[in-house]
Amino acid sequence: MRPTPAELRASYGRTVPDLVGPGVRLLIVGINPGLWSGATGAHFARPGNRFYPALHAAGLTGHSIDASAGLPDADRAHLLARGLGIT
Repeated sequence: MRPTPAELRASYGRTVPDLVGPGVRLLIVGINPGLWSGATGAHFARPGNRFYPALHAAGLTGHSIDASAGLPDADRAHLLARGLGIT
């Protein structure tokens, strides 16, 4: 799902739900989610954002996550299982 320009405009001011589970070992704190994140409901969702590839390159995830259309449940579970949280 690629947000339309109208959907991006409509996402202004939206929040993105925290991704924090029991036993979190690393909590990543971001501020002011972008319009793309607001539209998809996923942190660091803009295509080309280096956040998830950097997590993978650092060995924190088993694969590079693509959140540009929203964070799939399997990737959400993967992050939580590895003790990663995002707020």
